[in-house]
Amino acid sequence: MRSVENATPPPRVVRASNLHDVRQAAWFAGAGALVMLASVAYLWSHHRGVEAGQPLAIAAALGATWSPVFCVLIPLLTLCFSGTWIADDRGIEFIPYAARLRRWTFLTWDEVQRVKWMRGGAVLEGADGERITLAWTHLPEAEAQPLRLKVESAIRDHFDLVPPSRRAAQPLSGAPSFAARCE
Repeated sequence: MRSVENATPPPRVVRASNLHDVRQAAWFAGAGALVMLASVAYLWSHHRGVEAGQPLAIAAALGATWSPVFCVLIPLLTLCFSGTWIADDRGIEFIPYAARLRRWTFLTWDEVQRVKWMRGGAVLEGADGERITLAWTHLPEAEAQPLRLKVESAIRDHFDLVPPSRRAAQPLSGAPSFAARCE
C-alpha cells in the first residue's frame, strides 16, 4: 500500500463518477433486449416448441428465459451502485444517478464512526446508520486515486486503514488438516 505521507497532498475537492458503468449497462440492456426479442419471435413463429435435436430452438428458449435477467436485473443493480462521490474538507457525499433507487448521502468526517477498509473499496458508516460505499475498482483510475488519497488523508488519524491480511488456513476443529494427514 502506498504511504499517504509521502504522496502529494490531495486536492481540496475531489469528484469521482462511475458514469461509464451506466453507459455499459445501457448497451448491455439494449443488446439483451434484441436477443430476447429475436428469441421470442423465433419461438412464436414456430409453434412446435422445443424438441430434442433443434439447437436453434434450444438457443432461442434460453435467450427468451435468461435475457430478461441480464437486460433488466443487471442494469438495475448497476444503477443502484452508480453515482458521483464528492469529497472535500467537510466530508464525503454520494449523489446517485437513479435517485429513486438510492438516496443522496452525506457524511462529515466527524460523523464517521466505523470504517471497513478493503483493497478494492471502503465502507464509511455514520452513527445514525448512514453508509457510503466506495468501490475503487469501479471508478476510473484517474478519479479513483485522488478520491482514495482524500479519504485516507481525512480519516487516517482516527482509523487503521491497513487491510487485514489473509489468515493462514487453519483447521476449524482440533483435528489435523488434510495436508498433515497425508504426510
